Amino acid sequence: MSFDDSEEQLRRQAEDVDAICELHDYRTKAEWLFTDDDESGNEDTRYRQRKGERPGLAALDATVAELTAQGHAVTVVAWVPSRLFRDAGHKEHYFRRWARCGDVQVHTKQGVWNPKDPRDRFVSTIVAGTDQYYSDDVREKVVRAHDDRRASGLPATGWPGFGHVRACGCGSKSGRCASPKHDRWIADKKEAALIRDAAKRLVVGTTNLSTLAGEWQAKGFKTRLGGDVWRLTSLRKTLLAPRVAGILVHNGKEMGRSDAIEPIVDEALYRRLVGALNQRNHGPGSHRTKQLLTGLLVCGVCGRTLNSNMKRGSQGLNNLRVYGCRWDGQCNIKAEAVERVYVEKMFERLDDPRFTAALERVDDESDRLLTELHDQDAELETLKAAADRLPADVYIAKYEAIATRIDELQRRIGVTGTTSVAGEWAGKSKQLRRVWEQTLSTDEKRALLAAIVGQSTVLPAEKRGRYATDDEVKARLVPLVGEAETRERRRR
Repeated sequence: MSFDDSEEQLRRQAEDVDAICELHDYRTKAEWLFTDDDESGNEDTRYRQRKGERPGLAALDATVAELTAQGHAVTVVAWVPSRLFRDAGHKEHYFRRWARCGDVQVHTKQGVWNPKDPRDRFVSTIVAGTDQYYSDDVREKVVRAHDDRRASGLPATGWPGFGHVRACGCGSKSGRCASPKHDRWIADKKEAALIRDAAKRLVVGTTNLSTLAGEWQAKGFKTRLGGDVWRLTSLRKTLLAPRVAGILVHNGKEMGRSDAIEPIVDEALYRRLVGALNQRNHGPGSHRTKQLLTGLLVCGVCGRTLNSNMKRGSQGLNNLRVYGCRWDGQCNIKAEAVERVYVEKMFERLDDPRFTAALERVDDESDRLLTELHDQDAELETLKAAADRLPADVYIAKYEAIATRIDELQRRIGVTGTTSVAGEWAGKSKQLRRVWEQTLSTDEKRALLAAIVGQSTVLPAEKRGRYATDDEVKARLVPLVGEAETRERRRR
């Protein structure tokens, strides 16, 4: 079957296919119905669009192979041959495959073909060649028309993506109207506001795609194809579409700004959004799960944060979890050992009276800094609430200024936002030990370790290939150097 804008035509196709199955008493199941919604069958078009095989046809082929392997005779029923193949070479490829599978035949309104029969193969090739000529002729005219429209600075065709609507007011299936505004895309107020808000928040790092997808879905916004669920791939594709910046695209290449597409965000913000999403979703280590000491260990050679990883160990140990430097691998350290050392160091400090006294000491300067930090946090939350009402450049500039001040205050106070949590456990290491494994989440554990032990530099191992004991791990850990020294070492 094939997707079509006309529901009546689609209904007739389904009825014809059902009639063939009923007339010949073919055994059918719901899972044996394969469709390709809105997928072109023209091979040249699919190549131009960088698409592989049609999903429905690929699933059909897999099912044919599976059923014939079990000894069943299989009949592939289609409305007309062109619903299966619009290319003679494509048709011949599958006919040869099905001929080798076993007892397979193809049944359409135009007759029954046996892929093993040379005469049927000959006739089907002629039919497929005729369909190919018609398809290629139509495609050539359509491509030429699309190129002419793009040369005039107009979108090629189709219904505008999420965030845009036609200026004439036509719906997605209303056809072409006589209005001169039919080819102009304007921003939909509600959808465009969502995109602008998402762009600002993603650029400054206050949200992620998963959160946005949940918010859009909860607000009842549907995808442009009418779906109720926003998948991360669909959301990412929507935000990265150049049209949101009013940029025309042809064959995946940007052709510059178009007056026929109203920009939802300015190009500067769009470029920053592209950079943020590409770095966040496709950068090294972006899909790794956070481990207990993520962000707390720093390479003693390059000064960068160590990443959690799995590697093949020596002495028959496989899939060993380590924290390592992805740049030169000199500071790999066994995760289990360093985590054990870190946790024990935390318990030792909680029992240290000097640490408890330091947590309880609040002088006038610290009190002033804490008050300002609280005010800056409140101002940041107010700014986030007004994100959709502020210009993008103003929002980003204000956000970065407040965030920079908050980081400075946190460094001066000497806390990371978890001092109050650490204070609750001061002198209570025994109680913490009892709930450490069973009650606390990894994020809560990491917050306590960051507040009580802090970051440490991991020095390279004296001998590679041998996993250190706890004492050797302690020897490789040193307090993190100052920020100025860190920056200087990274420059070197």
